[in-house]
Amino acid sequence: MHDVWSFHFILLNFYKILLNFER
Repeated sequence: MHDVWSFHFILLNFYKILLNFER
C-alpha cells in the first residue's frame, strides 16, 4: 500500500502549502 502512503504525504504537503499561502 505504497500508493496510500504517497497520497497521504502529498495531501499533507498540499495542506501545508495552502496554509502558508493563506497566511
